[in-house]
Amino acid sequence: MIERMALHDMIVKEVKKYIDDNNLKPGDKLPPQSEFAKMFGLSRTSLREATRTLQALGIIEIINGKGMYVKSNIFAPDENALDKEGKIKRLIWVLEVRRVLEKLAVELAVVNATEDDLKVMEENLIIMEEMAEKSQPHPNYDKAFHYKIYEASGNPALLESINHMGVQFDSLWENPLGAGDAFTEGTNYHRELFDAIKNRDKKRSLEVFDKLIDQIEVILKNI
Repeated sequence: MIERMALHDMIVKEVKKYIDDNNLKPGDKLPPQSEFAKMFGLSRTSLREATRTLQALGIIEIINGKGMYVKSNIFAPDENALDKEGKIKRLIWVLEVRRVLEKLAVELAVVNATEDDLKVMEENLIIMEEMAEKSQPHPNYDKAFHYKIYEASGNPALLESINHMGVQFDSLWENPLGAGDAFTEGTNYHRELFDAIKNRDKKRSLEVFDKLIDQIEVILKNI
């Protein structure tokens, strides 16, 4: 899952870079998907998933029978162009959206998670706990744990919405503003969240999830 999401994010970034590098304007036609696939050495399936995200972000428009067109060449603010206060504010906005979407995923996972889903969650959780004991950051396993909850929701529309936010959600796992080590403090909440989901305890799951997100918000505000 992590590798697929990383590839997905890379394609989105490369297409945006292509638009920027070629100074394309809204209404300009983009190369066909087959050409992009060859350009980036990708499968059409991977590219198709990324173009859905680009459409959802309002960056491209696909017209049946005609091809892909630039819809907007104005992207989200470049993180490097923001000052520290601006970056923190943006991360908190992203966290607010994540809270709403993931809370629904948690609620649904309590009901729909399969034994295989729970097994994958716990596998990632155990590695997180082992790394946390050594004070080692574990963003990839943390991310895999949460994305398995999204999948376990059993709601394809919700998973698609979360995938559309993938690039922005990733900013919360990419050692934001040097706070990566601080996120090891939340490992205990992940164990409590997993246990609550496994025990099909919706009330407890939502309570623990809110505590986890609250902790991340406090960390961000105190960077």
